[in-house]
Amino acid sequence: MSEQWMGLHNPERHRPGVGACSVCETLCWGPQPCWCCLAAEVEALRAQVQADEEAERSLRERYNDLLVDHGKLTAQVQALRAQVQRVREAITPGEDEACDCGKCIVLIDTQDILRALDGDTDA
Repeated sequence: MSEQWMGLHNPERHRPGVGACSVCETLCWGPQPCWCCLAAEVEALRAQVQADEEAERSLRERYNDLLVDHGKLTAQVQALRAQVQRVREAITPGEDEACDCGKCIVLIDTQDILRALDGDTDA
């Protein structure tokens, strides 16, 4: 049994320095609480259990929401990676356009980049 029952849930029932309950006038101490103080302990514990269950339910709902959000974000990241790859492929010069001198500027068709950004795989 918790030590909280003696006066903490119903302090107005106990006289200072005396272990008698002011409601039922019975001795209320250590391992032998009076019925009304024990009932107050039970009610306090029931309320705590209910509050804990509600908190757990709320946390589970939030966890499930986060799992859904994570799934959506993962799909978006994969789509963005594919889009980046399409743009890389669109701006990478082909073998016939490449120059080994390192001084040449390769012109890239803007339409190829726009098609790659739009998801057109024929870019």
